[in-house]
Amino acid sequence: MTFDEYVARLFKALHLERTGSFDRSDDLYETVGLDSLQAFELILFTEELAGLSVPPSGIPMIFTLGDAYSYYESARVMSKTDVIP
Repeated sequence: MTFDEYVARLFKALHLERTGSFDRSDDLYETVGLDSLQAFELILFTEELAGLSVPPSGIPMIFTLGDAYSYYESARVMSKTDVIP
């Protein structure tokens, strides 16, 4: 999934209005306008997309759309390498 596809799905899932274009450096709170509940929903949404649940201690600091997308990509890789005994 590309960055633009991720952002489009994220905005739809969080019921956010997308005006204009966004890039990886856009701040989730100031530019995008997330509140604290939506930030938590972003984590859940990203993990669901990646097919992985990460314990709270493993969740990185996410401040930008790029951070969120990078988290998605790394979670997706982890879910593919996770071996179930």
